Amino acid sequence: MTARIRRSAQFRAFAGGTRHRRGPLTMATTPSLEPGVARVGYAIGRGVGSAVARNRLRRRLRHAVSELTPRLDADSAYLISATRRATALTYREIVDLLGELVAVAGRASVTEPA
Repeated sequence: MTARIRRSAQFRAFAGGTRHRRGPLTMATTPSLEPGVARVGYAIGRGVGSAVARNRLRRRLRHAVSELTPRLDADSAYLISATRRATALTYREIVDLLGELVAVAGRASVTEPA
């Protein structure tokens, strides 16, 4: 189960989080404020393009994350951001890059000292 990140306090929690980058996508992770529910937020800045381009990319990212939901840690929150180059990616490339980021974030959370 996933829930969206919408409040500014939830976005501020990523300031001290771990970041990983694959091509034009970046994923920041932090422990979830609500354990048991993976939270996902999207930060698509104006540099990506027009509102239409940003919203299209956000929808594609949301759909890709829905495919990867079983691989998300239920006790983590994820913030996904993208650069302009992400608008040129195919859907499969987005899914593959996000899959790599989820895997790296999962390994990083296991190896971090408690």
